[in-house]
Amino acid sequence: MSRESGEREGPQGASSAVPAVGDAPPAATPGKGTLVGGEGATPTATKAKVKHETDQATPDGTAKTRATVAIGELVYFTAEDVDAGTWSTAGGTGKADGLNYDWRAPSSPGSATITFDPGGGAAPTTVTMKVIAPDSITYSDKKEMSFGKGQAGAGMTVKLTFLPLSVCFWGTQWRETAVDASGVEGWFKPIEQTLKHKPASPRDIGSDNSGPGDKISYTATPPFKDKGKFTWDIPQQVSVKGASNWVDVKKFAQVTSIEPDGTLTVSKNGESVTRSP
Repeated sequence: MSRESGEREGPQGASSAVPAVGDAPPAATPGKGTLVGGEGATPTATKAKVKHETDQATPDGTAKTRATVAIGELVYFTAEDVDAGTWSTAGGTGKADGLNYDWRAPSSPGSATITFDPGGGAAPTTVTMKVIAPDSITYSDKKEMSFGKGQAGAGMTVKLTFLPLSVCFWGTQWRETAVDASGVEGWFKPIEQTLKHKPASPRDIGSDNSGPGDKISYTATPPFKDKGKFTWDIPQQVSVKGASNWVDVKKFAQVTSIEPDGTLTVSKNGESVTRSP
């Protein structure tokens, strides 16, 4: 029987009477669907608790529950303490599956707000995520390049790591763009129009925020008789795979200098190599 009839069913179909007049009624605990304010009152609406976790771990071990993520990172959201609701986002893209929401951070730095609305008059729950791009790039595993005997050239290869390590840049890629030379002096002046830095094709960044390598070099053709120098101010850029926009990280000055005997020095981002022909 229903509560309105004054009886409720017990085990095996037995009936038990409701408390007699004067007895204290059983206490009601407000929650999902609890009636408050007497017969006919509207059920209380429960605000959802929202948890989130990133798909990828960070190189430095920062928790997956972090609120700062890299451009393009994937984050899983889950609503608790409710039975249903709707998801929305201001920034990035998302895919809802009931109480679960797979959210992809936007391809540009900034902030994004993910909202879960349980309906029924309850206040929505919002989570704000900070979205960042790399703020610097470090070099490691420097190796000097070899050149033929008598050839004037200097160069090195390095491995790039993208900071900070407290987010994961897996799913992004790096490139350098074409630039003209500046500060051209001495031996390089007659060939200034040929001193163009070639763009680097996009290279994937791994889950440890490293992976791409850079080849930094210059070769010169004799005769040599003067000192000379020039600079390439090379933009370092990253992009989420599949996105159309590239984000500038910073510029690296690649400086090349030559001595009258053909000795070349090439430096970039704190690393340098010198070689004589």
